[in-house]
Amino acid sequence: MRLSGGEIGRNRDVAVASAAAFLWLALLAVLVPAAQAANLLQPGDPQIRSDIEILADAGILHAPVTSWPLPWASIAADLERADVNALSPLEYRAFSRLAALLHIERRGGAQFKAAVKARGGDTVLRWYRSEPRARGALTVGADNGTGNTLNYNLGLTAALDPDHDHGTIRPDGSYLGLRAGNWLINAGWLDRWWGPAWSGSLILGTNARPVPGIAIGRVSAEPFHVPVLKWLGPWRLTFFVDRLNNDRAIPHPWFFGGRFTFRPLTALTIGISRTVQWCGAGQPCDWVHFRQMVTGTSYRDTGVPGSSLASFDIRGQFDLGTQPFAIYMQEAGEDIGKLRHLPKKFMGLLGFETWGAMGEGSYRLFAEFADTRPKFLTVDDVSGNTWNVAYENHQYRTGYRYYGQVMGYPTDNDSRLVTLGAIFTDGANHTWTALLRGGVINRDDANARLPGGNSVALRKTDIIDATLSWSTRLPRTLGKLSIAAGVTRWTPINADTQYDKRVSLSWMHGFQ
Repeated sequence: MRLSGGEIGRNRDVAVASAAAFLWLALLAVLVPAAQAANLLQPGDPQIRSDIEILADAGILHAPVTSWPLPWASIAADLERADVNALSPLEYRAFSRLAALLHIERRGGAQFKAAVKARGGDTVLRWYRSEPRARGALTVGADNGTGNTLNYNLGLTAALDPDHDHGTIRPDGSYLGLRAGNWLINAGWLDRWWGPAWSGSLILGTNARPVPGIAIGRVSAEPFHVPVLKWLGPWRLTFFVDRLNNDRAIPHPWFFGGRFTFRPLTALTIGISRTVQWCGAGQPCDWVHFRQMVTGTSYRDTGVPGSSLASFDIRGQFDLGTQPFAIYMQEAGEDIGKLRHLPKKFMGLLGFETWGAMGEGSYRLFAEFADTRPKFLTVDDVSGNTWNVAYENHQYRTGYRYYGQVMGYPTDNDSRLVTLGAIFTDGANHTWTALLRGGVINRDDANARLPGGNSVALRKTDIIDATLSWSTRLPRTLGKLSIAAGVTRWTPINADTQYDKRVSLSWMHGFQ
């Protein structure tokens, strides 16, 4: 692959800046005294997430677990308080895997790591499982585990033929975290997953690469101890400020987000989220306009440009006999309605899952339906003013996208998708995942004017996608190996059917 002079310069600048940050933060980590665990568990591993949800639904983990990344300190505290003798076999196996992972994370001193990923074919419609973003990639880095006031997880990835041909040198996944009381401040390139679904998040998921920025979040989910508010139960709050890329209709806008999750009942988790694109080159960036943007009054009252998205999600767990189930939903609203400050034009997602023991292992099955036209659960496919609205904005015309990929649901706008999935982990901790998806992308066969528009399909396209993966931790601490294969059937309107086949291999290893 041939790079332009500008691309070489950008990659060199990223490499130099990341290397300098690595040396500086590593020095800080040596100088800062030890305290409680403060690092983050990032999204991307379905088996780890399934184990966490098993223990959360059993009441062993108390914090809401629908806002990733999760602070290790909160998980560790609940694991240490758990009565192991009272756990069911399913819960004990999930507990054991998480406890073993926590033991690795708590090893003292710097831990160096290497990862190799390779992919043949195209990757489309990313879901919760982390997939390679390039034909080939080599990652090297280091972290200092848990148990420090200041934690770091630093790495550089050299990508061969990356998706969207941008960023050959990438610091994705790197961060510096500082514990301040019950708050964790972190800076870096963190993936986020906001919501209870597995196929994607309508407001913020891992479909696009992580955006650099600063975030602050609550560590322990201890409930309020005052009347009324104490009925919210355990709660978490997180905010971030990111800076989007330069190659946009409005270069370098700020990207703000906040999420509040709470568990009034062990079986009920509720989340409220808001994201805002604001400011940028040539746009007003003062405090008054920022306040108006956050409160949802900016464009209607002042004409100041801004793009906002708000979502609400809920997950309820119940049992039928001895079989556990969960039903969840998420709605995300574009624009501001007649009721002051409140969003309208909702896209939506519905999901159902069940889990249990199978022999010496465990399984999780889920089914989801998502509609990213902001006219959720309607049969009207023709009329209305809600086509080409989701993830678009008349001022920020690049839309809700980062380097060409939507930061919300992976189908982008005006699409419907049904997802069936299964996660199985056996007694030897081999994990299989299977995913079958089908639907219609860009249903109105139209797009917003460039540089907006559906990032997956330019025309109305029927899609069927199947993916199968296997992963395991190798013996003798030789790391983790993952293999995946998939095929996607594309049928654009008035065009021939095409098939994209893909296979990927990932290997990750840590060195003490």
